[in-house]
Amino acid sequence: MAKVTVQRYDGPEATRRLGAFLPAYREIYAELPYRARRTSWTSPRCSPSSPSGRASASRWPGTRARVVGFAYGFCLPPETGWWRNLLTLAPAEFTAEDGQRTFAVIELAVRRPWRRQGMGIARRLHAAR
Repeated sequence: MAKVTVQRYDGPEATRRLGAFLPAYREIYAELPYRARRTSWTSPRCSPSSPSGRASASRWPGTRARVVGFAYGFCLPPETGWWRNLLTLAPAEFTAEDGQRTFAVIELAVRRPWRRQGMGIARRLHAAR
């Protein structure tokens, strides 16, 4: 397999590159078990183009470069309700957000041919957040 690189795109840049991500998204979410819970990047809550959204693409170099995986999410805002439903009440210092402290990964996926190849693509996508 060719070398894979990871690139990070924030907010508006992620929006501009969304078309490159969609073929991988459609391919991955056509598989079981995902097709039963298909989500959409057009959802305002889960968009890689939200102000703090991030998107990372793994691509193999060359004239036919393509996205082989992606991850996106957002930084929890100060007024988040993210921690509200914990089973045990957490201390305020644990749940206090400043808009940068916690990055919530909403989706992370890798196309089947690049999974479990010892390349660490999912790990690298997570780290690029």
